[in-house]
Amino acid sequence: MLKRKSTKKRTAFKATLLLLLVTILIFPVFPVMADTPEPKAISYEFEYLDRGLIAAKVNSGVFLSWRFFKEEVTGYSDTGLTGAVFNVYRDNALIATVTDSTNYLDPDGTINNIKP
Repeated sequence: MLKRKSTKKRTAFKATLLLLLVTILIFPVFPVMADTPEPKAISYEFEYLDRGLIAAKVNSGVFLSWRFFKEEVTGYSDTGLTGAVFNVYRDNALIATVTDSTNYLDPDGTINNIKP
């Protein structure tokens, strides 16, 4: 008699397991991937920026600063990005060549050298 109950329990367990397996196959728990929408392409809007040169009179001369465009960067050093070489002029005369930054302090510059 003890064996019969055990066999009935096993049969009931197998039937329940089979029913659960069939239910999962017919009605999957996770949504089907084909029904998911395609992700939209991300577009970025960029503004046009020029060199953006600024000049500011400071106690030790005239401080110049400008933008470095991403296309110009070829590497970096201990002092900054590398790539483009910038020639700095004052009154149509070359006063410096900057190779490793986007700023320069002109110690001899005056307010009269700053032109809009």
